[in-house]
Amino acid sequence: MRRSRQSPSQFARSASYRDATRAVPTPTNFFAYVDMALTYSRLDAALRPLLLMGAAFMPAISDYVEVNKLPPPEVVTKHLSPIVSSQRYDGGGYLSESVGPITLNQAAIGLGVPTIFWLSGHNPGR
Repeated sequence: MRRSRQSPSQFARSASYRDATRAVPTPTNFFAYVDMALTYSRLDAALRPLLLMGAAFMPAISDYVEVNKLPPPEVVTKHLSPIVSSQRYDGGGYLSESVGPITLNQAAIGLGVPTIFWLSGHNPGR
């Protein structure tokens, strides 16, 4: 804790973070920053080897996915901007603002609904 108070972190000094925080009003209740380019590149680094290995051991995968034609992560990440969300109390209520390729609420719904179906054991293909 003491070290983080003495000097700003590398994260707080990054240009993308500073630009993103200026895009929304100063929060009083809630603030979220999701670097979509970094998230995608890390997800790609984790899943691409699994897809390649799966295609090597299960050739039937190539009927559905051409693993060799997946774009490099740099091609995708150059189009992704961060998701920034801010919430503050404004007079008689709370005001939430979000900027980015999708809002924070849309991202939560997009990840939450499939997770709920997966956890409940629902399989639409059965």
